[in-house]
Amino acid sequence: MASQIDQVLETSSKRLQASHGQNLLPDPSSSTISNVPLTRSHFLDAYSKGKWNLSKVPCPSCFEGVDLISPPEHYSEVSRLKVVKKYINCEQWKERDVFLRLISKALKAFHVNGAAISIIDNNRQVVKYQVSLNISECPRRLSIDAHTILSTGNFVLLDASKDWRTAKNPFVKNVPYIKFYAGVPLVTKFGAVIGAFSVFDAFPRADFERKQIEILRELADEVMTILTSPLKKDRSNTTTSVPLIKIIGRPTSQGVGYSSTVYEKDGSGSPYLQNHNFRYSKHDSSTSNDSLINQSIWAKLSPLRDMKLASSYLGKLITEHSKFDLVCIVEIRVSQRYQISSEFFPNENKIEAESFKYASKLTRIENEQVMTRVLGSFGYDPNDLQFPSGLYYSALSSEFGVFYDSTNSSNIKLRSGICMPFYRIPSKIVRRKKIVRSDKFSNSRSKPIEVYLRSGGFLIAAFNEAERPILEKDMNYIYSAACTLRRIFISN
Repeated sequence: MASQIDQVLETSSKRLQASHGQNLLPDPSSSTISNVPLTRSHFLDAYSKGKWNLSKVPCPSCFEGVDLISPPEHYSEVSRLKVVKKYINCEQWKERDVFLRLISKALKAFHVNGAAISIIDNNRQVVKYQVSLNISECPRRLSIDAHTILSTGNFVLLDASKDWRTAKNPFVKNVPYIKFYAGVPLVTKFGAVIGAFSVFDAFPRADFERKQIEILRELADEVMTILTSPLKKDRSNTTTSVPLIKIIGRPTSQGVGYSSTVYEKDGSGSPYLQNHNFRYSKHDSSTSNDSLINQSIWAKLSPLRDMKLASSYLGKLITEHSKFDLVCIVEIRVSQRYQISSEFFPNENKIEAESFKYASKLTRIENEQVMTRVLGSFGYDPNDLQFPSGLYYSALSSEFGVFYDSTNSSNIKLRSGICMPFYRIPSKIVRRKKIVRSDKFSNSRSKPIEVYLRSGGFLIAAFNEAERPILEKDMNYIYSAACTLRRIFISN
């Protein structure tokens, strides 16, 4: 199959060539560059990253009129499911009395009529222990707990019937008529999210205080402690079934309101290599309900097992579906040199840029150096694809991507298009001169040092020879296709 596709791509890539004296693309400074708006695909992708608390998320305009969304899969779903597999049927779940006591404690602490401890598997919510939910599992696309595993810290809905994401959820519209909901993710010590401890009630609430969230988090932590502790044999051999009502009493309601990233060849600030190691994912997407993943494209790309070939084939699929003249997948690396007083920089050679609290103390002393390479393309001979890096850098620096328009330039072959980042590598700040162990105890804390801010990612770009509007359906299709490629080869 791969050889046949390779032959098709080799033939088809020569069908378009720039005329003599023409450039494929101009420098961005001579073109009109505008920002791509938020689309449904972009929103769901951001929603899946687990970086924000999702309790209060206003309905974006691209979801206007929607009153139920299926939570997307976790951004790191492939690695998450590997951990879920370890815990979903572990022997510790036999500690029935212990888990039921936790459920009972939650019911009494929050004065609710329902609580559940659940695991979120590939396409379902598996309910391990519950009161008032009255199910053993449900489709993941309908699971409110599936929102919780994407939310940092907690996921609280004071009135689920009025939230645009859950208003038409069958667990809200029907038994158990959930209005108030509060859930805390079940997180392993390595940060993998496997499920949720949730409480709910048929009556909405006016608030849910931070100290109450902390109590719920403590209960979730107790669950994880049990799951990671040796099984108590005397309890695991218990065969007597104790009625739940005798253990917890009658519930009542008071109605109260991993990608591997390598940047530097050494620590001296010399050029660094683009040597991302692509790892093919064996994750079966056929049972997934994730609307962000294009199942048809997954089925066509996954047998290839080579990202470069898959990138070119993806370009072919997009050009045929959305009628573009050129589609390419681009890897980009950016390095910027800065200076900072050593008193503001930790005694480390490399740190995460996102969590660096003294970022405002950095002084740039050199313009960014941008390196790009085309991983795969369809439409033009790959040798012609030496585009100005400024367009790619503009896209990487934007929130969702950029539109490109150069319809007024007669010597330009590709006059309109779109370029969107679909995977960003976490930015690092790296010392230009490495420190050794003895340097870490130096008392010199005011001397300025030079560091590099290094970032990068992967972009998808689609261009046309003529001016054409790029509709939201086109953007959703292209971005969803790129996310499918990412799931198979990058973020697994």
